[in-house]
Amino acid sequence: MSLPEPGCEPFFSSADGIAGRLRATPEDFSVVERELLPPEAVDGRHCVVRVTARNRETNLLIRVLARTLGIQPRAIGFAGTKDKRAVTTQLMTVRASMEAIATVNLAGVTIEPLHRTLKPLRLGQLRGNRFVIRVANTKDSETRIPVILEELNERFPNYFGVQRFGASRPVTHLVGEAMLQSDWQRAVETYIGAPSTESVDTSEAHAEAEAARAHYRDTSDLAGTLEALPGRLLFERQLVGHLLRNPDDWQGALQRLPPNLQQMFIHAAQAALFNTMVAQRISQELPLDVPEVGDIVLPADRHGGPDQRVPIVVNERNQPKLTKRCAEGKAWVTALLPGFSAPFADGPQGEIERKVVTESGIARENYALPEAPRLASDGLRRPIHATAQALEWSMESGVPEFRFTLDKGTYATSFMREIMKAEDSRAY
Repeated sequence: MSLPEPGCEPFFSSADGIAGRLRATPEDFSVVERELLPPEAVDGRHCVVRVTARNRETNLLIRVLARTLGIQPRAIGFAGTKDKRAVTTQLMTVRASMEAIATVNLAGVTIEPLHRTLKPLRLGQLRGNRFVIRVANTKDSETRIPVILEELNERFPNYFGVQRFGASRPVTHLVGEAMLQSDWQRAVETYIGAPSTESVDTSEAHAEAEAARAHYRDTSDLAGTLEALPGRLLFERQLVGHLLRNPDDWQGALQRLPPNLQQMFIHAAQAALFNTMVAQRISQELPLDVPEVGDIVLPADRHGGPDQRVPIVVNERNQPKLTKRCAEGKAWVTALLPGFSAPFADGPQGEIERKVVTESGIARENYALPEAPRLASDGLRRPIHATAQALEWSMESGVPEFRFTLDKGTYATSFMREIMKAEDSRAY
């Protein structure tokens, strides 16, 4: 059974949305990282820099930056993967000299050196992100927005956003599914050849990419595909190039991709199942922020986010206290992000989780990935609702603008989805 299609999950709020479109321009979607600044060390090997980028996908930006500096991409660390069509500000660590970094000149990229440190940044080493988002082409914004926000009360389902799966070509989770089922050929062929769902993009560049993908699907002609693939599709070209040199080495081809991108495939498959679990909880009219007996709750850590180290099983004795904690924003009801050791809940949520995992056809032991153990995933418990903190909104020249903060791992597009309720998931 194939994984569920992302972007079709039920809404939490019932009020009519404002429709519209995100990211009409990159400036309409601003993201500033809430940093956890690495400590300064004068003799540290890594330079901490603050990078502001316009319309740059994180993995490709890192490869371009590494090539400019003459270093390997793995010598650049970062805490969070940011949206491409946006203006983003985030920390990175670079194993290079301050003098070399000062010479970098990339279009749409500003690099601010801060200090040296001993250890590189790792994924997840941040508190969250602050967003400023404008929505184009909306309907009845001024009347509908207050009604929606009152109903949400700043809370919304903690779905993984559509960009986790690929905004215009949602295949990342399907690649991960194939990897987890040890079907490396299907994983590679999906990444190279699956078509885009972006029907409104009539640009020559989009048509060129789609023609190359179609050629591969129709012919399996690697040499012709490599010639047809645009230079900007760097990762697809890497896969095809490896297969030309090493026929049928499907797993080896995938291992040519950046390690964090390989990991993202697995995470996307897990994310699709998590979204399904949350969707089913909503469909069964179970509360998102009130714990049921059998639920697993995560308390807040010292930064105010969910503490994965201290899962608490809800029983009749502790339910009143945990209900109070959840209402105060000091604990969260969770659902399963599947892996080979993360625990299932009990009660109604546990029934949902076991059903979704069984129907996925991906057994828990598959997440150990014996053929690629560095991609193995324990899984974890993830909060099923999130809060848009410090939320403000206004009308700017007839366009609604939203300003809010989210904890790490939470998607602004999932919040905006509740407000917009666009018919086409590509609007996000």
